[in-house]
Amino acid sequence: MMGDKLAAWVFYRSSNSATEMRMQQAHISALQNKHADIEARITEESQRPRPDEAALARLKKEKLRVKEAIAGLH
Repeated sequence: MMGDKLAAWVFYRSSNSATEMRMQQAHISALQNKHADIEARITEESQRPRPDEAALARLKKEKLRVKEAIAGLH
């Protein structure tokens, strides 16, 4: 009986870990998409005849925060 409980616990932990890994990967993917979107917005703003420097600064700070969040998850 004790072996059955141990096997069930090991199965639960391994499946729970797999779920956590999938959730973390999904979060990383979402952050990577956000990072790419911000990069596109920076590029678009930079190519305007008169770029909004304050908007560019905000976007660059946001991009850095997202990059740091991604690095913290790896």
